[in-house]
Amino acid sequence: GLAGITIIAPAEKGVVLRFGKYNRTLEPGPHWVPPIIESAQIVNVMRDYTFSSKAEMLTKDKNIVDVEVSVVFRIENPEKYLFNAVDPYESVNQATASALRQVVGSTTLDGILTQSRSLARDSIEKQIKETVNYYNVGINIVDVNLQPAKPPSQVSEAFDDVIKALEDEKRFINEAKAYREKVVPIASGQAKRIIQQSEGYQQQVVLD
Repeated sequence: GLAGITIIAPAEKGVVLRFGKYNRTLEPGPHWVPPIIESAQIVNVMRDYTFSSKAEMLTKDKNIVDVEVSVVFRIENPEKYLFNAVDPYESVNQATASALRQVVGSTTLDGILTQSRSLARDSIEKQIKETVNYYNVGINIVDVNLQPAKPPSQVSEAFDDVIKALEDEKRFINEAKAYREKVVPIASGQAKRIIQQSEGYQQQVVLD
């Protein structure tokens, strides 16, 4: 009888098997699980599990880029996690690799390097969640982080030049906007003053 006492920690849940078949899920606290007849598998449902997926991929404009994404997930349903898939971790890994290929393949090099990184990250997270929910493996995706994309080592110098050119482009645009914001109000004021002076001169001449 004492051998059947099982303590479930606050961050855990226990999945009870009776003769090898799922019977019930135990909440945190003390429980009694009859030996031989039943067994309990303890699952931590508060722990954050993290893994990374990295690969060389082809962008929409036919450029090769090294992309890495890290995924954080938790076990939401211990029963589904233990019995709905042979390897739930591998299921999430495959879902991540598939989402990464699809999003990077539909994004240009400039976009994945700078302009559309946040949009790409959101798209990857959405696709991973949809796929994991479809697999129904009891996993909840907590966060997805898209690491800065890198070029293959063989062409890293050329890619550095591309990134620098993009940064210079942004800087020049910002400088031009700042100059416009400075010059346009002054020019507008001068134009109004000239118009007012002309109107005043017109009235004076007409009156004379």
